[in-house]
Amino acid sequence: MNSTSPKRLYFLNVAALVGCILSIILTQHYFSLRNGSDHFRSSCNVGQAFNCDVIAASPYSELASGIPLSSVGAGWFLGILILSLLAHSSSWRRESTRALLVATGSGLVVSLYYLSVMAFKLKTYCLFCLGVDAAALTTLITTLTLKPEGLNPHRLEPKKWKTFALTLLGSLTVMIVLLRGFDQSTSSADSGEPAESYLNSTPEQIHEDGTSATLGPKDAPITIVEFSDFQCPYCRIGALSLNSVLIRYPGKIRVIFRHFPLDQSCNSSVQHSAHPAACEAAKVAHCSHEQGAFEATYEGLFEKQSQLQSGEVANLLKSNSAISPSKLEQCMNSSSTALKISQDIQAGIQHKVEGTPTFFVNGYKIVGILPPQVWYKIIDHFLKSH
Repeated sequence: MNSTSPKRLYFLNVAALVGCILSIILTQHYFSLRNGSDHFRSSCNVGQAFNCDVIAASPYSELASGIPLSSVGAGWFLGILILSLLAHSSSWRRESTRALLVATGSGLVVSLYYLSVMAFKLKTYCLFCLGVDAAALTTLITTLTLKPEGLNPHRLEPKKWKTFALTLLGSLTVMIVLLRGFDQSTSSADSGEPAESYLNSTPEQIHEDGTSATLGPKDAPITIVEFSDFQCPYCRIGALSLNSVLIRYPGKIRVIFRHFPLDQSCNSSVQHSAHPAACEAAKVAHCSHEQGAFEATYEGLFEKQSQLQSGEVANLLKSNSAISPSKLEQCMNSSSTALKISQDIQAGIQHKVEGTPTFFVNGYKIVGILPPQVWYKIIDHFLKSH
């Protein structure tokens, strides 16, 4: 390194590094949201104006073959970082700053395009994405302060530009491959089945009496009836995966939640009580629904699944001011609540629900966890035929 390197080069190093780190965070969030390994609400969601989940779940966040755009961004910033480090050497500085002008300029163009997508298409913003945009702008402005000569005053040095091209290509490849490690998808035995295979069966009509908790608008073109158990680990993953589907298709899906706890104390079809707190959790969820607080309880019980214990489930809701503890206790002890859980279980038995989660998408039965790509194809199928 040359000791006479402009201080602005160090600032450029830092800006490129920050852009790379933010892009890595976005990639981790992308895979977590789509694989059901994240939370129901991202920590960077701030009201409707700033919602990272909406951005990550949208088709705009990925390229072909499910490659997240953010991993490409991480590779691009890594390439800019390497080019800016080369610029510290006096023998490389002229060509490096010229290459940096091309790289940072094209990066900002892409950033501005996706900023317009957030503003006009998705109508919400991602704070980390805005941070990446700021890093892209900063790298370009800093490069301009280095007064790059542009491409005309001196002939390009082909060998160095070949090195630059290979550096950017290598950086992109390395980051795309390495960040694929965040893809910790948990697939069921059916995960390899194409979406069409789930649509070959005869759809079933599931009677609804209007007492079940729902998510999504009543007039949604797609209805998903979900039989689930709050103490079932696969149900938690399934709920998180379904959450990403709901985010991706706002207003297009209505979920009707039906209880099917794998607990002998309320489900006679279960031979062994694998989930001793499941019946109690079902009552808590239904009674929260009676108080208009189902969604928060639904998410909370799955988020705190490891803490579910018999006799203690209701205590997990103490922080929810929308729920009256006395009304909750009264409801849980009522015969009508026990009847509701029983009716859901009998409906599940009638429709041959043998494990959880089990979904009926517009009547078509799906058992277990589906990869996001299969979910998307199924939803797109019904939207096209609607």
